[in-house]
Amino acid sequence: MFGIVGVPQDEATETGKNKWRLDFDLIGDPQHQTVQYLSEKNILHISTTTPNEEWYALARSGAGDFKTFEKGIIQPAILAITKSGRVLFRWSCVPDASNAQGGMGRPTPDHVWKEIQAALNKSEDAPHDHKNYGPACPPAFPFFLLMMAHGNFIKLKAFTGTRGQEGTWIYKKIAVSAIKLLAGVGVGVVAGCHYPLATAAVTAALTANAMSYWKMIQKAA
Repeated sequence: MFGIVGVPQDEATETGKNKWRLDFDLIGDPQHQTVQYLSEKNILHISTTTPNEEWYALARSGAGDFKTFEKGIIQPAILAITKSGRVLFRWSCVPDASNAQGGMGRPTPDHVWKEIQAALNKSEDAPHDHKNYGPACPPAFPFFLLMMAHGNFIKLKAFTGTRGQEGTWIYKKIAVSAIKLLAGVGVGVVAGCHYPLATAAVTAALTANAMSYWKMIQKAA
C-alpha cells in the first residue's frame, strides 16, 4: 500500500513520516503522471485543482500540510487492485462546496475494506464511485469560522488528521471547534460586560485578522 501526492518527493516524505505518521510510503508525483496514466487506461479518473497565488499564501500561513504544487493538487482518491489488474475498489472525489472542495466526504477505512472483501468474491471490476460520504460541509462562512476556532482564533487551520484516526475524525474536530467557537463568543460577551474597552479592542483585532484570511479564501477559491 502507498499514497500518491502532487508534491516533490522530499516534501511528500517529510509530511508522510513526520506530520501524518504513516506506516506506508507517500510517492511524490508533481507532474501528475500517475493521474494521467490511470485516466488514459480508464482505471480511475482523479480530479486535480490548480492553486493560485492566494491559495499558496494560505498554505504558507499554515492552513494546510503541503506547500509546493508544481502542477496542481491531486484530489482525494482510493484505488484497490489485484496483481492481475482486477479493480476491487475505486473512488475519487469531485471537489465542490458540499465536500469543502475535497476536504470532506471521504469513505471510511471500514467502508473501503468491506467493499474490497465483497469484491474478492466477484469477477468483474468495481464500478467508478464519486459519491460524498458522511455529512455535508457546513456553508462557506460558518465553516471558515470553525477553521478559525480550530486555529484558536489566531490563524486559519485545516482539519487534517494523523495515522490511526478513523474516517469520522474530521467531524469530531469540527464538533470541538464548534464548542470552542460558542465558548469564545460567550467569553467575549461576559468580558464585554466587565471590560468593554479592552474587549472591543481585542475583538477588533481578531476580526481584522480573520477577515484577512477570509479575503484570501475568496480569492483562492
